[in-house]
Amino acid sequence: MAKNNFYAVRIGLKPGIYKTWAECQKQINGFSGAVYKKFVTEADALDYIQEKETQVQNTETNETIDKAIEALDEETLIAFVDGTYSKESSLYGYGIVFINSIGEKETLYGSDDNESYIESGNVAGEIEGVKVAITHALVQGYKKIIIYYDYEGIEKWATNHWQANKAISKDYVKFIEEMKYSLNIEFKKVSAHTGIEYNEAADQLAKKSLVQRGIKTKAEGTLSVSGIDKDEFSGIFEILKDLNPKVEVTEKTEIENRNVYVICLNKDRIVVTLYENGSSLIQGKQSSLLEMFTTLIVELLPNDKEVIELLNTYNYHLVSIHKGDLDTAFVELLPDFDLAKTNNQTLVNTLKQAIYNSLVDGERPDYTDLITPVFRALEFYLYEILINKGIIDKYDGKHGFNCFDTADKSVYFLQTGHEPKFNSNPEQLTYLNKLYNLYHNYRNIYSHWDKTGFTETIDTIEDARKTIKEHLNKFNEYYLIF
Repeated sequence: MAKNNFYAVRIGLKPGIYKTWAECQKQINGFSGAVYKKFVTEADALDYIQEKETQVQNTETNETIDKAIEALDEETLIAFVDGTYSKESSLYGYGIVFINSIGEKETLYGSDDNESYIESGNVAGEIEGVKVAITHALVQGYKKIIIYYDYEGIEKWATNHWQANKAISKDYVKFIEEMKYSLNIEFKKVSAHTGIEYNEAADQLAKKSLVQRGIKTKAEGTLSVSGIDKDEFSGIFEILKDLNPKVEVTEKTEIENRNVYVICLNKDRIVVTLYENGSSLIQGKQSSLLEMFTTLIVELLPNDKEVIELLNTYNYHLVSIHKGDLDTAFVELLPDFDLAKTNNQTLVNTLKQAIYNSLVDGERPDYTDLITPVFRALEFYLYEILINKGIIDKYDGKHGFNCFDTADKSVYFLQTGHEPKFNSNPEQLTYLNKLYNLYHNYRNIYSHWDKTGFTETIDTIEDARKTIKEHLNKFNEYYLIF
């Protein structure tokens, strides 16, 4: 018996599936650029045809999206959101690509392991991504967000077309109900994994979020860190040198398949080895240099558990801090902290390290490094206010605060040309000026050396605690005033 073949004409006079070669020839002969193929099964032939249809559809969708971006006004933000899940690590993650009215792109990604949500797998990542995107838009001062998504529940739960039965969907519906009074939220569905440019980018970010950042204690004085890449370590090295110009970073270039860096400050030494698989090894004896280094590592960790483990591993004080104690202290010292206003995991980690440092005890020659986290958080709040008020351009690549003046080099105030931006709330201007003076009076003194090699130090743990708590109290005011 003769075998039946199927001829799929993807591009021709009349695209389609034909059962004989003669019929196929009628559609391709004389047609420039004809595309066709023979298959044993009709299903394979149909897949071949539909692949082209999908490509055409996706081209049209990408073009439609580009037109939507061009039509954006300055009060509207577009967000492409995707989610993922890893059974092996029991984590769900999300990726977000933001695009504003002038075509600037910003990305966010993250992961979590909330026990109430984890059973929902990918859906948990999708929902978390949408919540983060909406919060981000609100914090940045946008009036509207257009969310492109591929899981239909994102819109159907939000618009009450689906009933919310599980904790995750109930919490999501409640979140949307609360947020829609402050932000116009529009949903647009796209097909998953079909070549939609920004959706594919969000998908890759979501997958990246599951390359879990974490730490593992090895031999004494050695720590294994995963999920922090070479560029991020390079940034840490630059910050270290900014904090203390005497810090020296040397790369051992002769070593193959890995990058080895030696960090030195006087007699203190740290060796950092970066491997191609994304893991790294940190080796060094306890020192103020190592404490500065771990301060910067902590900011990149994904959750409280990792933060506590790292700090307790490299803590040479007389106590080991438990997560419950840290959580209690966080509420006590930052009672008005509102994640919706400063949704930034790096900031949360930095604040928790500052609080951790206020709880430790023990004798040591110098306690100055304990206050480093509050200085870094202080910069965050200053930038947050100045950027949101349009005083500093987030994307101009410049650093520092050149928008303050002083009459006598003892008290600083915002330049008068910027003051009208606070006319609706003078209390915010007063707070900003106090915050900057706190920054100038403390950070410039304790974080830098002068040309003679002198720098101020904190000589008692009581003074370190006092400084930390003074800063945390000022940070707490932010959530009451803004």
